[in-house]
Amino acid sequence: MMICNNVSKSIAVKIYIWYMKYLYVICLLAGISNLAAQEIGGKVSDIAGNPLVGASIYWVDGSQGVVSDELGEFSIKDIAGDRRLVFSYIGYKSDTLSAGTINYWNIQLIEDYTLVEVDIVAKKQATGYLDGPAKIESISSRELERAACCSLAGCFNTEASVQSRTTNVVNDSKELQLLGISGVYNQLLVDGLPLLHGPSYPYITGSYAGPMVKTIFVSKGANSVLQGFENIAGQINIIPKTALDRPQLFINGFASSFGVTNVNVNYNIQKDLWDNFLFVHVATPAMRRDINQDGFLDMPLTQRISLFNKWTRLSNDEKWKTEISARFWSENRLGGELGYEKGMDPMSSAFYGQTVDIQHADIYTRNEYRLDADFSLAAEFGGFYHHQESNFGRRLYRAEQYHMYGNAFADQYYGGDGNHNIKYGVSLRANNLDEQITSANSFDEDLSFTTNYVIPGVFIENSFEWEKLTVNTGLRADFGSAIRIKVTPRFLVRYKILDDLDIRVSAGSGFRIPTPIADRPFILANQRQLMIATDLDPEDAINMGGNIVYKLFVNDILSTWSIDVYHTRFDNQVFADYDTDPTHVLVDHLASKSVSNTLQIENKWNFTEDFEVKWAYNYQDVYLQGEIGPVRLPFNTRHRLLVNGSYSFLDTWQMDANYRWVGEKTLPITSYLPENLQRANVSDPFSLIDLQLTKKWDRVEVYAGVENMLNFFQEDPILDPTNPFGEYFDVAFNWGPTRGREFYVGFRYDVEKK
Repeated sequence: MMICNNVSKSIAVKIYIWYMKYLYVICLLAGISNLAAQEIGGKVSDIAGNPLVGASIYWVDGSQGVVSDELGEFSIKDIAGDRRLVFSYIGYKSDTLSAGTINYWNIQLIEDYTLVEVDIVAKKQATGYLDGPAKIESISSRELERAACCSLAGCFNTEASVQSRTTNVVNDSKELQLLGISGVYNQLLVDGLPLLHGPSYPYITGSYAGPMVKTIFVSKGANSVLQGFENIAGQINIIPKTALDRPQLFINGFASSFGVTNVNVNYNIQKDLWDNFLFVHVATPAMRRDINQDGFLDMPLTQRISLFNKWTRLSNDEKWKTEISARFWSENRLGGELGYEKGMDPMSSAFYGQTVDIQHADIYTRNEYRLDADFSLAAEFGGFYHHQESNFGRRLYRAEQYHMYGNAFADQYYGGDGNHNIKYGVSLRANNLDEQITSANSFDEDLSFTTNYVIPGVFIENSFEWEKLTVNTGLRADFGSAIRIKVTPRFLVRYKILDDLDIRVSAGSGFRIPTPIADRPFILANQRQLMIATDLDPEDAINMGGNIVYKLFVNDILSTWSIDVYHTRFDNQVFADYDTDPTHVLVDHLASKSVSNTLQIENKWNFTEDFEVKWAYNYQDVYLQGEIGPVRLPFNTRHRLLVNGSYSFLDTWQMDANYRWVGEKTLPITSYLPENLQRANVSDPFSLIDLQLTKKWDRVEVYAGVENMLNFFQEDPILDPTNPFGEYFDVAFNWGPTRGREFYVGFRYDVEKK
């Protein structure tokens, strides 16, 4: 029936009428009709839908070839021989497809990033899965515009794989969790480079605004060894836009009922061989609000400016490509009691407050030289400087970090058909982090920590690809006084059972060097004495998992099913213990192993290009292997449900709706506290509903929406808020939203079309 669906509409009507009686004759005529067309056309674009001008389209035997025009469109004469079309574009992964009976193609190519060297499967969708040995979900800018993605943390409200969790409700620090594991255990990458970690991590999600992001790639579990040794729970790779991804000048404005305002500006310059993309993000403070009347601000007062610039150069012969990116980020947050003001002495006990002052700069470059179609050399290098001064009540925290990462590798395709690939190279990581804690509390001691290391490494990764089977094996060895010798293996397999049914399995190990305060700064906010172990060993974990992706076509409706199962086990993990001694926080290695078992079922229906619905269910079992059985880790829910839909109508309107249900969460033990401060052992389940309506004109879009429409909020996210300098005060007791219902409006304005 698929053959018949691709002929013209008039013929298709006749085919439908005659089908049951004249099946064989009709199929024959359809084949003849297709050959008679003599032309195959289509459009080539990137994942965001931007046309790729000058893309090469040719038959695999080399008999004919054309290039795409200024709209990305092409037309090529049909042939009778080997009817496989090759689509290629410099800096993008080539795609080879059998023409079959289809005479019009919509092709989207993926940039040849280190993390994602595969082509997208789900064409013309806001989200999709990539066609490689690892299951990688792509989240395009189209998906990000379906919600109020004023920061990176808000980009995952419509996604099931990543959870954005607030770790300190007073200064609104956050982490992005995969597999129910703390965010420090997944690699947060930018353009494929591991440059987002350390003291900046709890606040960095705010510095990457949604309008600067082109695509986000999310992968769970074991993945490539090229990005280093820290991949434990998975990878989140942020791909910023380039000069090809937006109009010459793009402006986005956002304002919410909480008083938050954001302004984002993209400006592109293309001159000769250089392309330049400039992004400016400015955020102003929210209003002073206290809806739960606990005496503390619901949101910190945040001022932020972030500047990002990416230069891209392509040589005349299209063999050399260079990208240079630089970013500056300055931020100030103020939270605490309603009477706390900027400039107050943080060492006094008049009011409890928290401030965060950040100055951050980073720069990185990615370079590739293609010697021929099958062999290239690549070099990547990046580094950042981070300076932070904060206070948590009467504790002052100061951090200064210099970090550098670089690698160089060869990338070679081999084998008779060029489907096999090998990468091998060297890497170097260097870090210098100084942390100082000064306290006016009588029970505290001043503390200082230094985390310095230089770690060279070597790696090799090989991918065998046959018609239905792809096997990827990777191995890296890293050296240094901080780790001695660490070997990290990775193994990934993908088997294409049917054209629309994939199964993948993966296994691997990872490790990271702990930073006891930078990994969990929220421990500074309570009034317990800090007991932090020194000379902590690297944290080690293994991850095993598998997934199935099935695309089912029901008439012209695409239904995509995905099932993920992952197991993560830490053999050595650093943990903050609140329960052994109620007057102390103990940061040390766990005496037992910790485990995460997760299951995710996701189903997406693409009824038309204008109407799609998705639902997903997550089960997470995260626990410590105690002597008397498993001990559930706090603030983790076993059950989550997500349902969202998007509908475009009347050509210029779009409606987006999102529903999230979160089951009960295990809470920390409070039985030792005074009776008036004791809490339940589990939280209440809750639901959140978000709605957004967008109106589109030629160059302008206006959108308005509401988040948390049901106005659910946790009434007691702070423990003992009336006594913030008392021994039981704790700001890390939030298990749900704390702000209530929020309305927002915004606009997007394309000043000049390209």
